[in-house]
Amino acid sequence: TIIERKRKCLIASLVGSRQQDEKIELALPEEKRKGK
Repeated sequence: TIIERKRKCLIASLVGSRQQDEKIELALPEEKRKGK
């Protein structure tokens, strides 16, 4: 159904954004992480 497709898209976008955040954190120097 359309609702199921929308849910899958939302979940996929959430997972994708989380993965991007992890990559950004890994790219940042440790000093910036400690500052948070």
